[in-house]
Amino acid sequence: MTEDATPPMSLDAAIESFLTAFRATKPSAHTVRAYRNDLTGIFKLLAQHLDCDTTDLMTTDLAGRNLRSAFAMFADTHAKTSTSRAWSTWNRLCDHLVVDDVIAGNPMAAVGKPKVARAAPQSFSETDISRLLEVLKSGQIPARKPWPIRDYAVITTLAVTGLRASEIIDLTLGDVEGKPGERQIAVRHGKGDKYRAVPVDPRLDALLTTYLEDRWRRFPPTRRKSPSPAVDPWSAAPPKTALFAGSGGEPLTVGQLSYLVTKAYTTAGINSHRPPGALIHALRHTFATRLIENGVSAVELMGLLGHASLQTTQRYVATRPDHLRSAVTANPAYGMI
Repeated sequence: MTEDATPPMSLDAAIESFLTAFRATKPSAHTVRAYRNDLTGIFKLLAQHLDCDTTDLMTTDLAGRNLRSAFAMFADTHAKTSTSRAWSTWNRLCDHLVVDDVIAGNPMAAVGKPKVARAAPQSFSETDISRLLEVLKSGQIPARKPWPIRDYAVITTLAVTGLRASEIIDLTLGDVEGKPGERQIAVRHGKGDKYRAVPVDPRLDALLTTYLEDRWRRFPPTRRKSPSPAVDPWSAAPPKTALFAGSGGEPLTVGQLSYLVTKAYTTAGINSHRPPGALIHALRHTFATRLIENGVSAVELMGLLGHASLQTTQRYVATRPDHLRSAVTANPAYGMI
């Protein structure tokens, strides 16, 4: 440590200090939970390796050899992707402690990070999506408190906007901006806290408006005692009201969304063996793949999906060799051969 370095502190306190600083960057609650889980998992294994209680761990215990042992135990019971994510979280923690002058250097350089091959995005066929939406539109999803128009509106929005699950959950009435027929969805806190705007086709606009009219009949907004046909459903409740509601009128949760999507896939007879999160993300992949097939550039798609890197977006192009072949064949030079 330098002359003015911070004295060693308990590792538990160091982790809480890091999470407090991290929350100041306005991450989603889901991201904060994931970070805490990654930190806690290695934290406990580090104590196990050193044969001590977690309360006895100090920042001086963050030696490369200790962390290597903890990560080796973690890797024995976790997938490569989980181990890689935990490595990234601990790397950020140690960077934070270096900046705060709590430790002299980042020991994670001594811990090997698993290399995870990125799988090609999985999307569904047009037939699958058509069947899924038809099942929703006809109200075939079994539920204790059926709400067909809500179910149809939620999953259609996922399918035609490419939003992430967390972004759908965070949407408010005020995030759908503009005049009827010209609306756009303002994603204010996308991944990495990035803002983007996604155009809303008039057909989705009409569907969401119909859903809101039904919602206010079921659960009259607090702003007024009862909904009136003359009241614009988009302004019937405060702008910060969640766009999508649960079966009891409360804001829709990630758990409820996952359950709805799984039920919808199962009822439609589409492969639903993937985890719920993967099923939701498959709609985003399908959205991206269809746009690429219809001539949208990777740069334009990058903006719509909220990707930080064009390299991430280009994965969708790489998964369509037939699309690439058609593009190459369209070269006028071939007509000169």
